[in-house]
Amino acid sequence: MNAQGRGRGRGQDRGRGRGWGGGRGLGRGRGGGRELGRGRASHHQTCAACRHQRRRCEGDCRLAPYFPLSRYEEYASAHRLFGLGNINKIMNSAAHCERQGAAESILAQGRAWNLDPVHGSTEIIRTLLEEIDRHEKELAVVNQHLEYYRRGGQGELDPSLAGQSSIVCQASPEERGKMKAIDAHQMVNCDYGDPSPSTAGTSKLEL
Repeated sequence: MNAQGRGRGRGQDRGRGRGWGGGRGLGRGRGGGRELGRGRASHHQTCAACRHQRRRCEGDCRLAPYFPLSRYEEYASAHRLFGLGNINKIMNSAAHCERQGAAESILAQGRAWNLDPVHGSTEIIRTLLEEIDRHEKELAVVNQHLEYYRRGGQGELDPSLAGQSSIVCQASPEERGKMKAIDAHQMVNCDYGDPSPSTAGTSKLEL
């Protein structure tokens, strides 16, 4: 009786062991399934906007294509400047083909104000406008000299353009022919006081 009881006890213990073990194995399998599900859900990477809001980024997030997580710092600066509501308004008001440009403009504004909290992008715009004005004046000077030599040196140069800038340009063979250059390798050095050609090492207009 004692031997039979012991045998039954061992059999029951073994059965219980197998049962719990199987249950635990099934649990691991379910856990693995959940992990696979999470892997599929995380295939869509969180965008910078959703990360900043600490919310889940869905696959249909409209800001995700324009504000990737790799540009989070730039977006954070833009968010401090505009706020999420204004960013959404700007993006929604832009046509589909213009949204990438709108996003780049938003990020650029954020960078500018982050670097210069006082002037922001105003200083950058002022510098660019000054460069445009300078290049327009240089272009006017070059065009006047080209027209002067097309006329064979007849007429006078506009003295109001004197002293605007120093411009270095390489004259093409055709222009050198129009300007009556003596040699194809001869360059032109001219100023307002003496617009006659000379044999300088490079073609330089000193104004």
